[in-house]
Amino acid sequence: HSEEPLPDAWYEAFESARQFLDRRLVEKKPLPATLPDGGDPSEVNIFVIGDWGTYPGTGINMGSAWTTAMWNSNCFQGSSSPEAWKKAKAEKLISASEVVKSWGAGYPICGSMHLECSWGKGGVSNSDRCNPDKDWYWRDHFAQQNVATSMTDLAKERKPSFVINTADNFYYAGVKSTQDKLWSMMFEELYPDQSLQIPWLSSLGNHDYGGHTCDVCLFKASGQETRRDKPCSQAMIDYDTEHDWQWPKNKEVRWVLPMKGNDRWYMKSFVFKKANVSLDVFVIDTNKAHISSQCSSSCPARQDCIKFFMQLWERQKAWLLPALEQSKADWK
Repeated sequence: HSEEPLPDAWYEAFESARQFLDRRLVEKKPLPATLPDGGDPSEVNIFVIGDWGTYPGTGINMGSAWTTAMWNSNCFQGSSSPEAWKKAKAEKLISASEVVKSWGAGYPICGSMHLECSWGKGGVSNSDRCNPDKDWYWRDHFAQQNVATSMTDLAKERKPSFVINTADNFYYAGVKSTQDKLWSMMFEELYPDQSLQIPWLSSLGNHDYGGHTCDVCLFKASGQETRRDKPCSQAMIDYDTEHDWQWPKNKEVRWVLPMKGNDRWYMKSFVFKKANVSLDVFVIDTNKAHISSQCSSSCPARQDCIKFFMQLWERQKAWLLPALEQSKADWK
């Protein structure tokens, strides 16, 4: 994902996409977690996923929030689907060579994994993944949906006990609240199968703190609020309504993120008697390594932001090292 701040046009595209979400989304309660085999399988399988939150509105999940006209305007003619692309080419509205030449400086705005093409990283804009005549381009177009489909197919076969979710859950700038419709669009709708209605042990990445925008719940502006997004990492913590949940109990909400205040870490223990194995999962925050992103010059409380992550790192070390020493689990 990009290290560069987004051009204004990206924010405008995201906001226009949000306005169209009501066309296809229905309000759903968070899906629960029901443990396979009563939480005591004879063989333990654990799934790991990360960086799964695609770009609001522009990335395609179960269906696009954009109209065809919006795709043609923000991205390029015929950019909404392989079928639309073939039609646009047949009508001589555009060619693949024109698209390949157009990538650069954050444009055009096509979302999903096409962001890599927009920024032209490492010469990628000249590769098959940025050429709509190639299959790779359309695999990237449906990136999150493809991963979700493969994950579901494997989950039906393997019956995982839980998911370890290694953050960057919602691009580009997290969620605004527990009621943000991105919860449905980018999580609940994508992984609805019973096989994935299991605990999702989650964590927070730099984009969950707002990316370049910086967290509005943690870092207040001293004057007028100028941030275009309203990312709030606390909303992801609050989406977990059962912070005291312990294995092997079922859970009303499958999302697991029981962090307390500014301490952005936790540990959950798992004992599988039939499989004769125990695990302690330590979830930690490593965003100190990415301060230049979430505490960028666009953050109105930049020094407070830097201080938060530096102090968090020290407190976390003071908790983690003794906790690892004290753990008696077979796997950590």
